[in-house]
Amino acid sequence: MLILARYTEAIENIYARNTFVTVQLNSFLCFSGSILPQRLDIITSIWFAYHVESRRQPDRNPFSKIASSRRELPMWERTCSVLANMKHLCDLRMAVKAPSRYTPIQGEAILAPLMAAKQVRTFLTDVSWPLDHEKGRGDVPYRLRQLPSP
Repeated sequence: MLILARYTEAIENIYARNTFVTVQLNSFLCFSGSILPQRLDIITSIWFAYHVESRRQPDRNPFSKIASSRRELPMWERTCSVLANMKHLCDLRMAVKAPSRYTPIQGEAILAPLMAAKQVRTFLTDVSWPLDHEKGRGDVPYRLRQLPSP
């Protein structure tokens, strides 16, 4: 019994006291779907990067400029949904890099699914688009910073 208790304690420490880092949405979704839900719920810190690619064909849908394929946007929304439902997630740091022509309004559309992540206490998002439009927004759960220019 003592060995089982120590194993359980060690597993909980691995998930609760470490920062998980990823650079691919698919990797995060695979990870979140492959561990036990109770393990996912005790994760407290995640850092990841999301590189938005734009499609070349024009479309009236504002999300068409966000997704490089029909799969990417649903993958982003699923990622945001998983993050929003992680009960003990309190530190979320992201770098969202979009094409240089992105406007603050397009950037806001990218970040909209993150509005549901109310449980996060430290929520820092570095973005590549200009921040003029989003300065002073008090209704968002995240704080924005502009990524340095390459």
